[in-house]
Amino acid sequence: MKLPSLSSGTDLQAAREFSRLEPGFRDIVFYSEGAGDWPHLGPIVETLLNEHGRRVAYLSSDPADPGLRLEHELLRAFNIGTGSTRTVLFRTIECREFVMTIPDLQNMWLKRSVHPVHYTYVFHSTNSSHTSYRKGAFDHYDTIMCVGPYHIDEIRRTEEIYGLKPKELVEAGSVKLDTVMRQFEGLPRRTEPNDPLEVLVAPTWGQGSMIEMPIGEQVLRTLVDAGFSTVVRLHPMTVRHHPDLPTRLQALFRDQPLFALEQDMSATESWLRSDLMVSDWSGAATEYAFALEKPVVFIDTPQKIRNPEWKAIGLPAFEDAIRRDFGTIVPAGNVASIAKVISNALGSDAKRDGHAVDWRRIYNRRASERAIAAHMIAVY
Repeated sequence: MKLPSLSSGTDLQAAREFSRLEPGFRDIVFYSEGAGDWPHLGPIVETLLNEHGRRVAYLSSDPADPGLRLEHELLRAFNIGTGSTRTVLFRTIECREFVMTIPDLQNMWLKRSVHPVHYTYVFHSTNSSHTSYRKGAFDHYDTIMCVGPYHIDEIRRTEEIYGLKPKELVEAGSVKLDTVMRQFEGLPRRTEPNDPLEVLVAPTWGQGSMIEMPIGEQVLRTLVDAGFSTVVRLHPMTVRHHPDLPTRLQALFRDQPLFALEQDMSATESWLRSDLMVSDWSGAATEYAFALEKPVVFIDTPQKIRNPEWKAIGLPAFEDAIRRDFGTIVPAGNVASIAKVISNALGSDAKRDGHAVDWRRIYNRRASERAIAAHMIAVY
């Protein structure tokens, strides 16, 4: 008989129920900020449950998180909210391994436990660790699940320059990328030539985000006016910092049947349905190009640099090198040309059939969640 995995009651009640779990359910504990983390953590959780028969605890701050609805006799899941209960639980948690996707552990409001806990970080982006994240974002983790060799190079160089204790760096891969690949495999390419071409707009957030600049609306207007079916996928952090943006975009394009706004970051239908992605510095662009082998057009906004000391590491940004390899870059001052650029990118059978990507840059193609789960099993 399967047991219900979702705790009832308040955040505090959920935290108390978690603290009363038998130790076996606290060997491996996952924390998710919300539904957007499930594509990164969910496959690992399911692999531990279904392939290894391991007990798992899953903590989330989002009642809409799919992990809270998953029913399995070896899973215990709890909604701990975002308030003081979460803060206290983080500080006092007792478990062997705590797995999450949040950078800046200990540097911000969520701290390491006063108890001996092993902290594991799973990247939610393929971007470089020394450019798209703050200085010290990973210093307080014990194990890092690296997407590719570039992450190992960057983190080892950072440890050397700043005299940090070496972390355990695992050749993991990208769980989100593999998830999208599996969903895409076997599905037919576009066969309705008379339907409008569909463009997925997936900006980053913060610095370099075209959708957080006036140029974003110009890009969308240009796409819609050119007759492209345009789906905008807002980053959760953009919505958090600009809560009025979704409403404003919907109002601006309410009379445009070709415009759609997607806010469910766990959904991938738009990835599979679209013909091309328009992005800026988002790691989603790399996932899209590698997993689906579809073209990407990049709006050349200022590079997203969250670490002012990134040049001290002496390594290029992965996201910069990648977009020059397989993308088309449109200058921010020449957005009017984007329709022509897209038409050219999709105008030949060769481009429609995809492009070659260098999988030596990404570990464990189609097997990242198994590699990560196997490592956890080997340790515990």
